[in-house]
This record gives sequence, C-alpha cells and structure tokens, in this order.
Amino acid sequence: MKRSHIMGRQVALTTFALAAVVLMQPRAGVAQQEEVAKAGLPAYTQYCAGCHGPDGKGDGPEAAKLRSRPTDLTQLRKMYRGDFPVWRLYAMIDGREEVRGHGTREMPIWGNEFKQQAGRSHVAESQTRGRIFELIYYIESLQEKETPPAR
Repeated sequence: MKRSHIMGRQVALTTFALAAVVLMQPRAGVAQQEEVAKAGLPAYTQYCAGCHGPDGKGDGPEAAKLRSRPTDLTQLRKMYRGDFPVWRLYAMIDGREEVRGHGTREMPIWGNEFKQQAGRSHVAESQTRGRIFELIYYIESLQEKETPPAR
C-alpha cells in the first residue's frame, strides 16, 4: 500500500475517533461545538432546508412534493427521549449504508455528494465526515429547548 494511502487512512481514523470522543462528552468543548454548528449552516441551507425548512420544522418549499412529510428536526431529542441521535443522524445524512427500518429512501445520499466534492484526495473521506458532523451539530442546535414545568 502506498504511503500516502496509509497516511490518509490514519488521518481519517484519527478524525473519526476524535469526533466520537467529542460527541460522547456533550459539555466538552461547547465553544468549539458552537463553531462547528455555525459552519454547518451553509450546508444545511443548501442541502436540507428545501425539504426540512429554514428552521428545521419539516415545512420547506419542496416538502409538499414528497410522499411523506420530512421529519421535524427540532424534535429529534424529544423523539429519542432526551438523547440526541448522533449516529442515527450520521447514517441518515451519509446514506451510503442502508438504514434498517427506514423504508424507502426519498432523502438524497449526501455522503456520496460530499465525497465527490472532496475529490480523490487522500483525506476525502475525512472531509466528508467533517461536513456530515457540521450538519449534525447544526441540527442539534435547532433542537427545541425544553421549558421547565410551571410551579
């Protein structure tokens, strides 16, 4: 195996491992998480807002053309009983692997699109993962804030 391929694989694995560590520690690096979330806004606007809407409510201008209403992304944490479904969302956005139980797939396979944009670079897969995580952090920032019960 070429040295550049080995280095590229090591970079990709390191990036993936670091992302996993950050995601497993919800309060670690809040400022960095907010920075990554802001970086996800342009991708969200370009790739997601058409169906999910600018605020993530599932009411984008393309939503009426779909067979089923797009998910209200602001309710993911509530739908998963207080947990934000990072890895499920990753699989949905990436789309290169079939998600069991998802049924038909109307949502585009963004992992292929992002990888194609990254080109044939030895770090293309890492760049693809980074773009997906930017979207995930942005979507997490859209979560409806829970209001404390009235006294």
